[in-house]
Amino acid sequence: MPYVVAVVPTIVVAAFFYVIIKRMMEADRRERLAQSQFEAEQDRRQATRKDGPDDPARPVDSAQESHSEELP
Repeated sequence: MPYVVAVVPTIVVAAFFYVIIKRMMEADRRERLAQSQFEAEQDRRQATRKDGPDDPARPVDSAQESHSEELP
């Protein structure tokens, strides 16, 4: 019986450690999933946004503008 009493604290600490690590891994998995969903939503919004010439992210090609003005 004294051997069992000596091993019980080790088993309890190991079980506690397992639960903590498991929850950390699950939280990380959920956070990565949420981050990928957020990034996909941002990419979708950016792709569907109408890009105009006043969009600072889109450079204006002056050569194309001059050719388009010459056409009737």
